[in-house]
This record gives sequence, C-alpha cells and structure tokens, in this order.
Amino acid sequence: MDCEAFSIFYFKEAELKLLLAGLGVHTWYGIFSEKDSVGRDFKQKYHQILAELYQKDVINWKNDQISVKKPYADMISLMLAQKKCVTIESEQEQYPKQCGYIHLENVVVTRKSQREEHTLSLQQMRISQWLQSLEEEICSLEDRQSLSICCRNSFNGQELEHIKICQKGIRTYLNENTFYQKQALRRKMEEWAEPSFLKARQGIQGGKPE
Repeated sequence: MDCEAFSIFYFKEAELKLLLAGLGVHTWYGIFSEKDSVGRDFKQKYHQILAELYQKDVINWKNDQISVKKPYADMISLMLAQKKCVTIESEQEQYPKQCGYIHLENVVVTRKSQREEHTLSLQQMRISQWLQSLEEEICSLEDRQSLSICCRNSFNGQELEHIKICQKGIRTYLNENTFYQKQALRRKMEEWAEPSFLKARQGIQGGKPE
C-alpha cells in the first residue's frame, strides 16, 4: 500500500461507525460529533448506509455477505491493531485537530472535514512523516498558543499519558518547564507506538491488561 500512503479518504461518521460495528467494535474513541458510537438514528439508517458504502466501492456485498475492500480494510485493520490513539488538540478548537491510530511504524490519521458536516478524512502514513507534519505545526505556534498531545485507549478514551507544547515568546516548552526538543517528542511518540505501552500504562493505573 506504499503508493497510497498519502491518499486521503472521506467517510461520513455513520459509515465509519458501521464498519467498526461490523467488526464487533461498539464503543470507539475518536473525533465524532456525537459521543455514542451506535445510536438509535444510526440503527434506523443501517441499510441506507450500507447501500452508500457499496455505491462508493468501499464494500463488497454478495449473498448477504459483506466484506471491506482495500485500501479501506488495511486502514481499519491498522486502527484496530493496537487499542490506542493519539489526539492533538488546541485550546481554540471545539474538537481535536486530529486523532492518530498508531501501530509500530504506521499511523492512520483522522480529521474532521472542513467542508462537510459529520464527515471525517482518513489518511495512512508512516509515523516519521506524521511527526514531521506535527513538528511543522509546532514551529507555527504563536506566543501563548499550545498543543495538547494525548495518548488514549481508543476503545474507551482512557487517558494513558499526555504532553503539552507551549509557546512563550520566542521559547517553546514541553510540559511548561522543559525546553522543547524534536528528539524528545520523537522518542515519546516512538514509546507510545510500542505494543507494550498500553499494557504498561494500564498496569500503572490499576487497569487490567489484556
């Protein structure tokens, strides 16, 4: 899927929820407009949503058997590979700027569409490329602006660990009192991407690792 690493795909929120529900995922943390993953309205429109996904060539539908086509199946598999995601938020916006579902060296980044309500964009890329875009955004921060970067359990939204990038005058800080360095941010993201990170953090917080 290397040739499609930078392709951007658009899904209605209800469409993505249905695909996840079809895989047995009924609770999911993301940047949806509504908190519930499977609401009453969603259930009523089930067949309509399926038809729209079929028309968009996202799914195969034959003899009442439904399967997700590539590259969509690859992205969803990556999103489900580890039960964690990374949200990037600013104080000025209602929703997170983006939510990245990370697995080893890859990430699927979701953002709310600026053109269409209740629509998300999905883009798969290498973590190194994602970090480069994040570093560029940090460089564009103005005085007193900040970004909160939080690693969460993607199934229930539990916060596992977070860091905050703050701009104060000409200085950029990591967690208020440490000068920001690209290498420190990269090391933290690499740590979050490790499969063992979720279990380790749940153990520290008194959770039950799976």
